[in-house]
Amino acid sequence: MKALCDMTSTGNTVPMATIPTAISDGLDQAIAYKSRLNAVNAALCCFDMQKDEEDEKTLFGHIDVDAGNANIHLWRWYLYRNTKASRRQNIKSGSV
Repeated sequence: MKALCDMTSTGNTVPMATIPTAISDGLDQAIAYKSRLNAVNAALCCFDMQKDEEDEKTLFGHIDVDAGNANIHLWRWYLYRNTKASRRQNIKSGSV
């Protein structure tokens, strides 16, 4: 599991370049755990708390092939900062 955020708990900005690195590190962890446990499947789960929502293709594009080759599923959940933002996205996407 990885939590992706653009601010620290003290309000400092997290450089955007750290997000792809964190995701790559998460993939490495998932591959290592899968191998150590002799598991058939594994997943990298990311809780996306960035201000601006990215789609999964953009977020995981740099590891997609490696994850597929290692049979690691990629899951992302975007955590909205408030219910108003969630409602706004639902209306925008037509899921309301």
